[in-house]
Amino acid sequence: MVITTYSQKYWPSLSEFISASYPAMPLKSERRYFQWRFAESPLGSALDTYFLAVDDARVVGQACTIRDRLWDGNAWSDCYWLVDLTVSPEYRRGTVGIELFQAAMNACPTILSVGFTHRTSALHRGLKWQWGPSMTSRFVVVRPSRLAAIGQSAIGANAFMAAALLVSDRIVRPLQAVKTRIYRFRPQKLKVEAVDRFDDRFDDFFERALDWNLIQPFRSSAHLTWKFGSRPVGAHFTLVVHESGAAGIRGYMVVKLKSRFGLARWADIADFVVRPDDALAFRSLLNAAIGRAISCGVDFVRIRYSGESQIPPGIRPIGICRKRPVDAVAFHSNVPTVTTQLNQRPWALTGIVSDLMDHGADEWDFCEAE
Repeated sequence: MVITTYSQKYWPSLSEFISASYPAMPLKSERRYFQWRFAESPLGSALDTYFLAVDDARVVGQACTIRDRLWDGNAWSDCYWLVDLTVSPEYRRGTVGIELFQAAMNACPTILSVGFTHRTSALHRGLKWQWGPSMTSRFVVVRPSRLAAIGQSAIGANAFMAAALLVSDRIVRPLQAVKTRIYRFRPQKLKVEAVDRFDDRFDDFFERALDWNLIQPFRSSAHLTWKFGSRPVGAHFTLVVHESGAAGIRGYMVVKLKSRFGLARWADIADFVVRPDDALAFRSLLNAAIGRAISCGVDFVRIRYSGESQIPPGIRPIGICRKRPVDAVAFHSNVPTVTTQLNQRPWALTGIVSDLMDHGADEWDFCEAE
């Protein structure tokens, strides 16, 4: 068995391996989605750090990365997000997983991961990774029964709970609709509008955001176009907020529409950037995003972020909060100055990082086509 990097000659075997490893995430093994995800980022292809374990020409394990850059408050540093580390069941008793993990670490001066399992958590600890913030998820619920279903709640086995959730659907959904209508007709100090492309206003805004003394992932108009506009499948909308008549923007949100057939439809606020003290801009964007999502027929809205410093003071807690140990960010860097900054400064991550929005399932149009 050998550890090697991706080559087109491995694609047939790799595609079969991915399909078997992720049966609930069918897009992962589709060639077009694979190319978009790993080869087409404006930051460069990540196929040179896509590691495979190959035994007799058969792929039996993989460790993949997604290119990114981190602003540490002073400078940009290249980094990689470790994703989709998996090994065929018959090889898990050996050292294949560790070898793949170490190959990725050796190739990437700064490497991060989020959303890991108990098995990979043990690898992090053994290889002396450090811990960053935990990603917080907050939910604005429209239909409680659908949120419970997507969370794999056993409501079918509890008739009382199922009935209670259905009753709450009839209460919560109209209330959310009323709140949306109230916001829509209330005079607004800032203008929120939907845009269909990421233009120079975004790049100007990102340049200003570098002064906020936060650990931030890379963003540019080209990067957001790749992440959202050029993806092979999926549905999203983008909102910007600005003063009436002003050329620049004070913030934006990108909202992805998701669907899991037979269970729920929801909206993920996949990315947002607002100055940490601009409560008016954040509140305007959030209310508009929730209202537009509800008009699309979603059952709940989720927003994910890494630190309360991203939410301006004065904003009331957003919906239901969930914080899990598996949602912590782990990192390892061979660059001492980067390690120091990552340990000292507050982080400002959203669902745009890693593959939190790109795990190969639940795409709105993909599910509807089925």
